[in-house]
Amino acid sequence: NFSLDEIFPDKVVDLTLRTRFASTRQERLQKRTIEIVDEFCTNYERKIREYGGIGFFLGGIGPDGHIGFNVMGSDHYSTTRLIQTNYETQAAAAGDLGGIEISGKRNVITIGLGTLAYNPDVTAIIFAAGEAKAKVIRNAIELKPDVKHPASMLQRLKNSRFYLTKGAAKLLKNQ
Repeated sequence: NFSLDEIFPDKVVDLTLRTRFASTRQERLQKRTIEIVDEFCTNYERKIREYGGIGFFLGGIGPDGHIGFNVMGSDHYSTTRLIQTNYETQAAAAGDLGGIEISGKRNVITIGLGTLAYNPDVTAIIFAAGEAKAKVIRNAIELKPDVKHPASMLQRLKNSRFYLTKGAAKLLKNQ
């Protein structure tokens, strides 16, 4: 058994190892570790579905409109998975993680948008504060659902709600 620091000594998880040949012993170890994490995500997804889905989800919305690290371009039917974050998310997390140099190397396990919506009766609550979130809130609520606006998938959930400050709601037509 190896520690994660031994498996990924430079703290970079190269997700291309999922589909490419691992040419060194270190890469083979990394590839196997990624496969283990992918299998964990698959099993987690299966358990959620066996239980009938998520009953309650509470979250925020990211600078690109992501929820649960489902960044711009995420499939609205996506499942729980290991992914790389985009620059907007890395920049937003940089203060908490010790700088962009660190947050830029981080991958995350995220619950999929499809996982979130698997139970059509899920209660999904999203909080947003400040004018900086106004555009992504407008896009999520007023534009038709689209992978460019991950939170827009919440429109298909009858029990989804956004709780917003006046600044975050600033661009909505009906305030």
